[in-house]
Amino acid sequence: MASGLADYASEIRPRSGGALWDLFSDEVDASDITSMISVNGKGAILGGFVFLDSAASQKNGLVRLKIDGVFIAGLAFHVMVEFGISKPWTHPLYLLCYDEQDYKYSIGLSGGITFEESFELLYEESDGATPLVVAYVNYAVL
Repeated sequence: MASGLADYASEIRPRSGGALWDLFSDEVDASDITSMISVNGKGAILGGFVFLDSAASQKNGLVRLKIDGVFIAGLAFHVMVEFGISKPWTHPLYLLCYDEQDYKYSIGLSGGITFEESFELLYEESDGATPLVVAYVNYAVL
């Protein structure tokens, strides 16, 4: 019987525990690291994104992903462009938008990343500006 989910989704979706979401939306401080979303427990990330709207370049900015207390991903926007990291599941974080003219940037968060204790999504502002940052994550805790 059809479940409405793509075949691959049944492999990444936890067998128990409901899907949850969290949202962060705020201006971040210049030259600082901001914790956007932090979840404790055991579970899986189902997907998400981070969007930036800035009055100045954020090409050196980093979205960082910490799983069980260990940083597993964090590349500057311009590095993701340089190496073409723009497809889901090629990297935990992948580039969706890089606009150096209007200073809009976004990164996707690959689904299927599991955690035993916690996960945390952070933004490291490295260009001396105060961009608006919006982060959204779907996850499940078992």
